[in-house]
Amino acid sequence: MSATRDPDPIVRAWLDLMPDEAPDRVLDAIRDAIEVTPQAAAGRLGRRPLPSLARYLAVAAAAIVVAVGAMAFFRWLPDTAVGPSPVPFATIGPSAIPTSRVIPVVPGDRWLLYVNPPPDPGLSLVRPDGSDDHRIALDVQGEISDPTWSPDGEQIAFASGDGSAAASSIWTSTAGGTGVRRLVEAGGACPYGVAGPDWSPDGRRISFICRSGATSSIRILDIASGSTSDLTSLTAPDSLQSPPRWSPDGQTIAFDIATADPSGGEQSAGLSIALVPVDGGEIRRLTPADSFTRYPDWSHAGDRISFTYTNLPNALTPTFGGIGTVRPDGGGLQPLTRADNRVGTGEGRWSPDGSGLIAVAAIHATPLHLARVDSASGDITVLDVTGVSPAPRPMP
Repeated sequence: MSATRDPDPIVRAWLDLMPDEAPDRVLDAIRDAIEVTPQAAAGRLGRRPLPSLARYLAVAAAAIVVAVGAMAFFRWLPDTAVGPSPVPFATIGPSAIPTSRVIPVVPGDRWLLYVNPPPDPGLSLVRPDGSDDHRIALDVQGEISDPTWSPDGEQIAFASGDGSAAASSIWTSTAGGTGVRRLVEAGGACPYGVAGPDWSPDGRRISFICRSGATSSIRILDIASGSTSDLTSLTAPDSLQSPPRWSPDGQTIAFDIATADPSGGEQSAGLSIALVPVDGGEIRRLTPADSFTRYPDWSHAGDRISFTYTNLPNALTPTFGGIGTVRPDGGGLQPLTRADNRVGTGEGRWSPDGSGLIAVAAIHATPLHLARVDSASGDITVLDVTGVSPAPRPMP
């Protein structure tokens, strides 16, 4: 090692790595530590070579700086718990690609269904403790999305496509991903694609999104007869975005309404949560369009609806904000997790026992991970599983 480094770039590099809200005492400690390093001293003295002892001192000083920075970073995130993985919060990386081995999925076992993100997309199952992570439904090609379970936990449904909405389909399979069957295919009444399947509580019907030009609708498929019917439709500038969800009593469906940007931009100008009776009737909005709320999901008691809300300064970006809840009558609107630039959460699905939600966490400078959100405290526990669109298996 030679003493040819200018201390100013060193200081700037460390400061660039620190969060904007880092305490002044931490920044001062970094500056002070760098000032006493042999590299900094050598830079001031004309770039002379360092002796061997100085090399060791330089390494030790750098290690101290890293430790101080790491402790400051952890203190800067007081509200987020990371586990069960021992990987430090600031260095969580993508988990290993799930294995393709066959693992029996027997009744009563708890599993999380989720989608692997690019560059190797697919459908996977993992136990809540992070073990037995494996791929399923390998016979289905293309980009998979919107996975969900049947009410008895013995089947799954999901959408797939090759990037073209006109080529999208909805599939079902056993809980273990075998016996794959195409249930609905784009075309006919849905020339611009199908998405977002969800089972009725009695398991006899599946709702899904049907897209047809400027119109998007919620359609309901009777599984036994194969007949479909429209429940409700939205016409531009409004459209359906995330999967509609059945209420536990089977009487109501919650969905989100995306309002297009009137200037023609690609991002939504508004997002709101709404309800519609399964037997037909008027749409009733629970949240205003400027709340940017989406991904509704019913609690198992049916007394709360969770949703993703977006931090308003970042409302037109895909970054998650936080998870909130509202009563079906529109009252009790409140956040469950914070919306900030450190840990964003979204796509929450209620756990079978109602104690929390399985969600997606967007963490500082890392890929999207699955996470558990406590329904009482809003505490977040990030799992060492890289993925999106989680769905916990029902426990009838």
